[in-house]
Amino acid sequence: MSCRSLATLIGRVMESGVRCGSSSERCRYQQNWCILAAFCTLVGFSYSSALPSLHQFVTSSTTPDDPDLQPGLGLSETWYSWIVSIISVGELAGAVATSVLMRKVFIKFLMLANLSLCAFGGLLYGVGEYGWMLLIGRFFIGYYMGAVTVVLRTYVGETCSTVIAAMPPEKREKSNLKNTAFFATFIVCTISSLSGPSLAAIVAQIPSIDQFRWLGYFTIIYSFLLGVVTMVLFKEKRGDVQKKGGPVLLKTLPIPLYVSLLIA
Repeated sequence: MSCRSLATLIGRVMESGVRCGSSSERCRYQQNWCILAAFCTLVGFSYSSALPSLHQFVTSSTTPDDPDLQPGLGLSETWYSWIVSIISVGELAGAVATSVLMRKVFIKFLMLANLSLCAFGGLLYGVGEYGWMLLIGRFFIGYYMGAVTVVLRTYVGETCSTVIAAMPPEKREKSNLKNTAFFATFIVCTISSLSGPSLAAIVAQIPSIDQFRWLGYFTIIYSFLLGVVTMVLFKEKRGDVQKKGGPVLLKTLPIPLYVSLLIA
């Protein structure tokens, strides 16, 4: 595919929100998915902020010589490498699987299923005493993060209007900046970038909280709260957007190309 064709494809994806129903319908979709995006990205960046302490958690001995050193699992460096990298494997699996399931499954039910996996992964991370428990827990967290990436980027691109489209300048439809996919994505990145590390820094100042396992407990609470938000706000399925005039994106876009666009 040429660069021009790829640019045209991306432009059509970003333009689709202009044709997606009335202004009130589009506004409802924008508000719902922006709220969902802010919740979803919080857990991912929180887990990334755990990396500085993850090495001590995995490799430190259960009977350390230093009394100030909180004991960990006492595993090898190989285990540490796998536990760190498995979350990326989970992201790839979640992105590919969700790209397929979004064609047929209600989005609300798909999100609830992914949240269940997220909570299960947090439980394993919070109570895990063995390396395989942390490995599986972080895999499910990664799976959830990859799945959410597919859902959010697809719907933000389809439900937001745009100021840039693959058409001549004189025919472009204009809109307020706050309603564009670019602005929504910027807000999501800003919230998630600040919230994750800030939460980790605050929790680190509370002596009564386990500095290693608190992320697992946080993930369980987070999954429950986001499940409530999903049940209340999101009743539409994939076909509802298409019936309002949006393009049949996932039926025309090959999965490998779609995943490549996500990575890009």
